[in-house]
Amino acid sequence: MFLDKGCLKIMFAVLLLCTVSDALAEVSNDEIISRVRDTYGVVPSSETVAQYLSTQSSDGSWPEFDYNDHSQTMWPLNTVVNRINSLAMAYTATTSSYCGDSDVYDAVYNALAHWEDKRPYSSNWYYNQLYVPEVMCRTLLYMKDGLQQLPQQLENKYMTWYDTLPEPDYHDFGANRIGVAKWHLWQGLIRDSSSEIAYGADGCFNSLAYTTAEGFQHDYTYMDHGPQVYIYGYGSVAVDWINKIALILVGSPYELPQGYLDVYSNFLRGGLSKVRRGAGISFNVNGRGISRPGNLEGNVSYLYGPAKILDPNFADAYQAIGDRSSGSLPPGDGIVPDHTHFNRAKLTTHTRSGYNISIVTNSVRTHKQEKGNGENLKGKFLSEGSSNIHVHGDEYYNIPPVWDWTKIPGTTVPQHTDTEPPADWGVMGTSTFTGGVSTSRYGAVVFAMDEYNTQIKKAWFCFDEEVVCLGTGLNSTDAEVVSTTVNQANLSGAVTVSQSSVISDLPADTNSLYTDTLDWVLHDSVGYFFPQGGDLNLSNQSQSGSWYDINHNQSPDIITSDVFKLWFAHGLHPVDETYAYIIAPGKTTAAEMQAYDLSNISILSNTPTVQAVRHEALDMIQVVFYAPDELTANGTTIRVDCPCVMVLSNVSTANIGVHIADPAEAHQTIRVRWESPAIVGLREIACAMPSTESTKGATVEYEINTNTSVPKPFLTSEASEDAYVRGGNYADQAYPDGLLVVKTAQDPSYVRRAFLKFDLNDFPNTNGIAKIGLTVTGAANDFDVFFVSDDSWTQDTLIWNTQPEATTYIGRRSSSVPDVPTVLEWDITSQFLAEKAGDKEISIEVVGVVDQAYSTIFSCEDPDELNRPIIEFTPSGDLDMDNDVDMDDLMKLALNWLNPYDLKDFSYVSYYWLED
Repeated sequence: MFLDKGCLKIMFAVLLLCTVSDALAEVSNDEIISRVRDTYGVVPSSETVAQYLSTQSSDGSWPEFDYNDHSQTMWPLNTVVNRINSLAMAYTATTSSYCGDSDVYDAVYNALAHWEDKRPYSSNWYYNQLYVPEVMCRTLLYMKDGLQQLPQQLENKYMTWYDTLPEPDYHDFGANRIGVAKWHLWQGLIRDSSSEIAYGADGCFNSLAYTTAEGFQHDYTYMDHGPQVYIYGYGSVAVDWINKIALILVGSPYELPQGYLDVYSNFLRGGLSKVRRGAGISFNVNGRGISRPGNLEGNVSYLYGPAKILDPNFADAYQAIGDRSSGSLPPGDGIVPDHTHFNRAKLTTHTRSGYNISIVTNSVRTHKQEKGNGENLKGKFLSEGSSNIHVHGDEYYNIPPVWDWTKIPGTTVPQHTDTEPPADWGVMGTSTFTGGVSTSRYGAVVFAMDEYNTQIKKAWFCFDEEVVCLGTGLNSTDAEVVSTTVNQANLSGAVTVSQSSVISDLPADTNSLYTDTLDWVLHDSVGYFFPQGGDLNLSNQSQSGSWYDINHNQSPDIITSDVFKLWFAHGLHPVDETYAYIIAPGKTTAAEMQAYDLSNISILSNTPTVQAVRHEALDMIQVVFYAPDELTANGTTIRVDCPCVMVLSNVSTANIGVHIADPAEAHQTIRVRWESPAIVGLREIACAMPSTESTKGATVEYEINTNTSVPKPFLTSEASEDAYVRGGNYADQAYPDGLLVVKTAQDPSYVRRAFLKFDLNDFPNTNGIAKIGLTVTGAANDFDVFFVSDDSWTQDTLIWNTQPEATTYIGRRSSSVPDVPTVLEWDITSQFLAEKAGDKEISIEVVGVVDQAYSTIFSCEDPDELNRPIIEFTPSGDLDMDNDVDMDDLMKLALNWLNPYDLKDFSYVSYYWLED
């Protein structure tokens, strides 16, 4: 095993060392070992060493431990491993009073021999493959500096044992890969093997590469345990480990390659730093770590201090981040306005000098925050739009044991008594429409939730002084009442309320219900406004719980703490309910709350198809379209042909900035049409959506102005006939009705193909561009479309044995999101024009490409006409009004040009054609 593995390491090392200067660096392997000791080693006290020696049995074991214990969590034998390591430090450290002591040597030798003989193991791979080998290899490394060396035979037994364990690349590109690579590096140092040292070093560093698997993401976040946001926890651990190894190897042939620094730097500055405020860490980016004491606050100088050395170009930025976390600088010092939507992680951060808000949602493409190893036992709702609001940074510090976990800030959920996640290690989200849009300073977040027998469409619109939060289409059949939590944080100081314009402080230990009478609430430098009222509960009472309740590795002692809690009470089985509230951080007095100008905020729409807010002072509209629709306000009309989220800037001018994103990650192009007083006539832009795995859901930027093109008229025609055929045992059966099924498989009986026919008689006799549009759903799949020259088939008689032969391959399109209706388009211009001049019918065949992927196409019988297969034809040049179209065609063209979804004012249509 070692020879095979050693060959692999040698080959890898040759590639790595080719990047190193021919002249060897000054730093030797002995110096590297010394740095390992200085970085990781802690010399135990004399009292501790004496205790270990006095309690050890003659066979090298400690009798208080059961060496047959295989616990998954809190594995007690982990203590034995650390004890052996401490004794090795005591024996070899010159500052130790036991340095060179023969009794300590015997204790280390006997303990190592006993451990190797028994080979204890945990049911948790982490101990067996990462932690124990890493500590044991360091122990062997330390003993090389001892007065007496360990027998080579014992050392070889450990090396041979560990050679049988998985390689670093077995653990994707995340922190676990780095942790395993560390002990491979120690192995190389133990063997004094340059090739193995190089292999281990690169295993530690090569996770600094963008990936769509576990590890550092293209959007500068970090994911682990599947597609789960884990910026803190695993992300910070990965950086800490990389920092230590990189500093240990500085100046050696194995030091951190320059090429990895961009990923490192972007994550530290563009990811990790954005989910904290001062010493405070956002509660929704820690995974199960949220259930550990002290987890939501910490000085990160230990991360950013080494970064100043490794990435000196940004040393000042790292220093400032560290100073803000340590309290040397105020939390807002040097902070510039920023709004970032992390499209991979479904995380949004909105940052100002006075506050920071982070919002986490879930999708069918991401995991919810996990439980595991007995941790995070109440975190079921942590990914349902959780909103962390920081002004000082300590708002949520150590609140988890007393939290009401049915009321996570920002969420709209039924009040289940059981809030434990349904499975360990994360479950996939269920939302098919969630994401955000960003201008880099402003932006919006959207989350369409359909879970827990509850449906709600939630949006956050982020400006300078405020975040406007809207909910619509709230329906629930759940057995529990539903609440929308505005915030639940540590109680700090007075709670001031304005009820029907009467201002007062909330009495201590109060839980009050306000029915459409609460104007605003002020607590701990955050104001909350309620422009449309609602049934609101407000509490400033004590709450109790224990760390053990949420983490079985912690103390069961009961803790009591005062909590501020504010939520909408939607009651049992709400139907089509809405809510609206505004978060305004940075307000400290009632006078400042009264001075806040609510007239700047106009809620333009809060319906199940459109949510939109206008900010008058910023001349900005932020809007979420959940379906093809339009929004009209102040003489301006915005129309889209696909669901999307947008920020529209300078909306009263003739130069409108458009930032747009596709939260469904399902569309190739989104058309935006614009009418406003500042620009004469209708304008249209076709926004190409990012399509790669790493960029889907990201923001793209466009502009609408007087030079933006006027949309050309186009005609559409639905399929006249469609059906699918099935092979094998079903080859004689017709499938003319319902959804069109496509599937490829080894077994012919499971293969399906779809055929569609279109009548072209209604299209004008002119050149132009023709496209076929199909709405697909089901499994993610690739679809190949073929032209079929034989149009003699009918949907009622078409079977596998009579299917027409495909004539010409047209192209392939992909649907990447399972069970999300996705419109796919193919250009069929050449075949369209030929068939238009011929028999005026065109047939196509659709074949699924991905093996065993069961996908469907909406047919011409679908009750929703927007789902039906269509051909869209856009004529080029001017139409001959006498020969090209009749008046019916003219009506179709004009109405499609104005709006493909609704019939509008015909006088405007006539005006358009008179002008031409």
